[in-house]
Amino acid sequence: MTFRSNKRRGIILLVIALVILVTAVFLIYRANLGDMLSRSRQLVAVANLWGPFKAGQQVKVMSGYSTSVFLQSLAAGEQVKDVLFCNLKPDGSPAYNPSAYKATMDRNAKCLSGYMEATKLREQSGVIQGNLGIVESMLSALSITGKELASAADYGVNVTVIPSGTFLPTPVQYASNIQMKCVVNADGGKSPGGIGTVQNLNASEFKIATPASLARFKALEKKIADLVKVAQDMMANGISTKAIWIIATRIIGLQSEMLAASIPLSPTAVQKYYRSILASGPTGNIGIGINRDENNMKTNCDKSVHWSIKEIFSAPYYRGSIGIASLAETVGFADVCLPTTFIANKVKESVAAQSQRFFQMRTSLGQQLKANTDALKKLEDNSYNCGDVSEKPEK
Repeated sequence: MTFRSNKRRGIILLVIALVILVTAVFLIYRANLGDMLSRSRQLVAVANLWGPFKAGQQVKVMSGYSTSVFLQSLAAGEQVKDVLFCNLKPDGSPAYNPSAYKATMDRNAKCLSGYMEATKLREQSGVIQGNLGIVESMLSALSITGKELASAADYGVNVTVIPSGTFLPTPVQYASNIQMKCVVNADGGKSPGGIGTVQNLNASEFKIATPASLARFKALEKKIADLVKVAQDMMANGISTKAIWIIATRIIGLQSEMLAASIPLSPTAVQKYYRSILASGPTGNIGIGINRDENNMKTNCDKSVHWSIKEIFSAPYYRGSIGIASLAETVGFADVCLPTTFIANKVKESVAAQSQRFFQMRTSLGQQLKANTDALKKLEDNSYNCGDVSEKPEK
């Protein structure tokens, strides 16, 4: 009995200890959670000080790392007064010679303006370098595609089309007309600081996929869906060779329309450089295949098959397959008479045109980057227009 009683008492004590431990852990967690939430609220409050800002808004221009600055909103209750207000002692007399104090503050403002210009140029350079990275990747992808299309007229074409991309404005905010002012906080404390007016500079950032490009692919998707309906209706009524060619010529027309608003890339190029866009889109596909006989020779068309479309395409015709896809819609035919050289050349011409476009883009971006680099070098050589900002005003 005594053994059982001690065993039961031990179990009770163990349960009590566990309850105490869990309660302590909960209280510590709740305290930490409250502290984390409090800090989170503080972080949110602080984050609101860093922008984005409204154009024309007055902001504080603060010295950052090395020769840079950052912008900060005026805190609640802060007032901006003439910088000489910070030179006044409690009794109203100046702490330093007013003229000398003002001259020192003007030098500080000039220095902050130089740092602001340097910061703006670095921001612009970052955007330009990002654009150059996109351009270099695209040129490499187009180079791979061009090499793979060298024999496209003989063996067919299979390319993924992605949006042609465009430059979109990316706001870079900076402060102009920077002057030293006396910033007075809600408690009456005061200190001199740079105050400027927010300006928006629209740097151009290159984007492959945009809402506009998605809309273009959606429009093509609808046209393909309409063509699928026409083909289904024709097949239900017994499709003829002529009817097939009516649809095939419309597919060729849609391929040309797609090429005009897209960049054709080979599957190898897409897998290497733009695999992510296959998942996120928008993308499409253009393909032709050429039938070959047992001797690996292209299969010629019977003259009676393609007489009706001879005047549409001035090109040799071979039997093969043709297809086009945009987003979720696809239409195509197998074993039809095709102007294969015409289609292959259209794809090659699009690749060449896009390559030329991106070569020109690279040249322009390189010039912009050089201009920014030269401007930064000039600022550096001029000590960011700072002069001797360490000079103290006279008493």
